[in-house]
Amino acid sequence: MRRSRKHPRRKRVGWASFYQHHGGWHLDYQEDAESVRKRVADTEEAAARLAAQVNAQLSSGVQTLFSFEAVTVHIQADGGAEPLGGHHGVATPQRDLGVTLLP
Repeated sequence: MRRSRKHPRRKRVGWASFYQHHGGWHLDYQEDAESVRKRVADTEEAAARLAAQVNAQLSSGVQTLFSFEAVTVHIQADGGAEPLGGHHGVATPQRDLGVTLLP
């Protein structure tokens, strides 16, 4: 026999739903035929706002706030080992940015 609940476990905002799990609020939706589940907030109100934002993005066909698209970055060096910005102590591509310089 199923127990009745005073509050539903999940709340729906269009194509997205949000729910509380392990003390945080999680968002659940489908994007590009893949299920996306992320912890998004500490409060129900913040989770509801994010669910509404993601729903609007899904409805309009744009990438959602949590989408990730890998990009390739090429940095061409002019032959010198000068740090970026021309000053010592500033990040160099090899050391701090994890970028390989192309010849």
